[in-house]
Amino acid sequence: MSYLDLPRIHFAGLYRTDPSTVNNARANYASAAAAAANPAWNAGGRHHFQFANCRIRSTFTQAGALATARAQDSLITGQVVTTDSPRAARLVDLDPEHQTGSQIWGMELRIEGATGEGFTATFDTATLQQLWFGRTPDGFPKGLGGVYQSALTNLRWSSATAPFQSIALNEFFIKSGTRASIKFVLYAYDGNPASPTFTQGSIVGTIGPAAAGELSASVAGRKLRNAASVVAGQPPPFGDAPFIVDTARKRLIIDLGNAMPEQSPAGPRVNVGTLEAQIEMPAPAAPLRIGAITYDKAHYETTAGIEELPLTQQQLTEIVRRPVRLRASSPARIILGERADGLHMGVSETVFRMNPGETRDVVVEVRQRGAPKNNQPIVVALLSPASSTGLSLTGIVNASSTPMPLASPMTAAGTPAPSTIRTSPGGAVILRFTASAPGNPRGLLDGQVYKIALFVDSVSTPNLMDQIVVRVFDTHAMVASPRWADVAGIFTPYHTLYPSMRPLVPLNDQARVTAMAALVAASMQRPETDPGYMPVSRDLSRDKKALLLRWLNNGAPP
Repeated sequence: MSYLDLPRIHFAGLYRTDPSTVNNARANYASAAAAAANPAWNAGGRHHFQFANCRIRSTFTQAGALATARAQDSLITGQVVTTDSPRAARLVDLDPEHQTGSQIWGMELRIEGATGEGFTATFDTATLQQLWFGRTPDGFPKGLGGVYQSALTNLRWSSATAPFQSIALNEFFIKSGTRASIKFVLYAYDGNPASPTFTQGSIVGTIGPAAAGELSASVAGRKLRNAASVVAGQPPPFGDAPFIVDTARKRLIIDLGNAMPEQSPAGPRVNVGTLEAQIEMPAPAAPLRIGAITYDKAHYETTAGIEELPLTQQQLTEIVRRPVRLRASSPARIILGERADGLHMGVSETVFRMNPGETRDVVVEVRQRGAPKNNQPIVVALLSPASSTGLSLTGIVNASSTPMPLASPMTAAGTPAPSTIRTSPGGAVILRFTASAPGNPRGLLDGQVYKIALFVDSVSTPNLMDQIVVRVFDTHAMVASPRWADVAGIFTPYHTLYPSMRPLVPLNDQARVTAMAALVAASMQRPETDPGYMPVSRDLSRDKKALLLRWLNNGAPP
């Protein structure tokens, strides 16, 4: 199950996030002078992430009824809010040299109807995906669109028992009482410090049911990809669109939340004429037409881009074995299409941090027309850096494991070929990463960033399905009885790179840090998923953290 299944709650509104930008350049780590000379567009950012005035626009119940008015469902006009209790969620990058996989940490949401009914839930840490640079022609950042998909866990309901006044809430309570699926699209972000809406953007989202054990960051279904011609070096004119086929209800459900371009940020959609879903049939037969899709702005904000089309029995018979595509009439062309072989990949985790000696398992699922694909070759290749020192990989299928060298297809002849592993009968494999010390290859930046590409069948651009990006930290020597001289080199860069911290505690000031030692230590020992965890950037290695805590807990000796 996922947010595409029933029941569904659709919301729209605004969001705010204020990432710090001083740490975006490696050169800024060198000195306070370098950082002051290159602060970028938001030096005072605190990395907060918050929903703002997000209202429930519609619900879709298991009976197949779309409710858009409060008289139809008491949830309508209710709110989806970040609780910010006691602190706002955080949005941070993995690394200055990988800023397109931003993660949201420590977010809690409350879904509440006009009558007070609803639930509060924890948003599992999620990574930005489907980043689309061509949503509008406005460039960075207003012209970008991106998606967060995750699970809502630890649901706490306004009432311990049903029934609720809201039909959708009743169905959620019964079908998915402790866990839900959520996906939201962020777009039209204002990064202009002179603007009255600086650090604000638009959002649409959907909440649906979820089951334990399924991948929370991807849809166990199918995907439409850009099919229009793309000029080299320019972003695609249309974004990706996951979809599923509900065979029991005879419905095609497509997510166009981050797929259709706009004339201006959060403005009218680009007019492509009639937008029609089709099933591609073998030549010379004409495509099998399914139906037209509404895509104007008002409709988009009502449904968050989740569109349902009924299927006839003939269409249902064909759609489970043939590609789906979307055709625009003005000008006439196919704008989105499914791979001819119907393959789609889901990955449990695409961005994470590791310390030497740690292992991390990543589940990769491959589906064909929505069904698990057995014995499918998955090719794993290291895109960067040139050396895999610091990270090794083992592929696990049916409890048996095979070492898989992380080799780059971009390096010179003579290097090992990219590694291949085949999926199990359930269509899945486990990629087990093991970290070791990279050897400080970047000097000013701790550790190394590894970008690993996942292909199906062979290494080629059309076969690229996803990427995994790992930051591996280096080792750092422990000191038996550390003093300020042993830890100043760790504290001071945070003072330089995060100016918003200075009013609370200037981390380059021994006396002030010592005076607040208990507070600093407590913040560093919070769970990493806590929004109050320090450092906010979550870029402090295990070894350096241990050294700082030893100094703080020993009384912060000078």
